[in-house]
Amino acid sequence: MRELSGVGIRGEAEFFRRVNNRTLTRQKRIRIIQVRGLHMILMLIVLGMGAMLAWRSAHFLFTWKRLEVQSFHLVNPPHFERERVHEMVKRYRGNILALDFQSLRRELLQLREVRSVSLTRRLPSTVEVGFELRTPVFQFDRNGQYSIIDRDGVVLQQSRLPLKGLITVRQVEETDLPRLTPYLAELERVRDQVEYVGMDSFHRVVMKWRGLPELVYPPPANLVQRLRDYTQWKKRLKLVRDIRYVDLRFENRFYFAYRQEA
Repeated sequence: MRELSGVGIRGEAEFFRRVNNRTLTRQKRIRIIQVRGLHMILMLIVLGMGAMLAWRSAHFLFTWKRLEVQSFHLVNPPHFERERVHEMVKRYRGNILALDFQSLRRELLQLREVRSVSLTRRLPSTVEVGFELRTPVFQFDRNGQYSIIDRDGVVLQQSRLPLKGLITVRQVEETDLPRLTPYLAELERVRDQVEYVGMDSFHRVVMKWRGLPELVYPPPANLVQRLRDYTQWKKRLKLVRDIRYVDLRFENRFYFAYRQEA
C-alpha cells in the first residue's frame, strides 16, 4: 500500500508541476504580448506625433509669407524676347518651395532665342533664372525683311533693317535654308570675313569672301582651311585675269571661271 501511495503522490506532483509550467508559460506569453503591444502603441503614438509635426511644419513652410516669391533674377536674359520672359515669370508666384520649375522651364525653352535654362531657388523669396542663348550669326534677306538666324538655322527675330556684324544670306528661298545649315557653325568663327552667302541659279551654295572679288562655291567640309589654301595658291600663281568665281568643292583642285572679255 505504501508503494502505491508513493507512486500516486509522485504522479500528482508531476501533474501539478506540468500544469504549473503551462500556466507560467501562458502568463509569460501574455506578458510578452502585452509588452509588445505597449511598445507598438508607443511607437504608433511617436510616429503619429512625428507625422503631425512634419505636417504642421510643412503647412507652416508652404504658407509662410516670407517664402512667397517676390522676384525673379534673370541672368543673361534674351535680347529679342525679353518682354515675353517677363510675362511668363509673372504667372509663377506663390510659395517658392512649391514653384513648378518643370512647367516654367518648359515654357522658357519654347522661346526661339533660348538654348537652355537653369532655375535656382534663392531663399527666402528669389528665383534665379539663368539663360544660355542662341547667338545670331546670319540675317536672311527676304524682300527687304530680315530674319535673324543662329548657327543651327533657327530664326530668332524679324527685322526691317540689317544688323551689323551678321552675315547676310540672300538669293535663297526659305525652303532652301536647311541646305546652308552645315556651313553655319564653321562660318560663325569667321563671320567678319564673309560678306554674304547665297545660292546661284543652279541651286549651288555661293559665298562672297571679304577682300576677294570672286564668288566661291564652298566644299562640304573644312571650308575655312580650303579658303586659306586657295588664297595662298592665288598669291603664288599671281592670277591677274578677271576671275568670275572659283569652285572649291573638289579636294586638291581649284576650278576657275573667268569673265568673258568684251
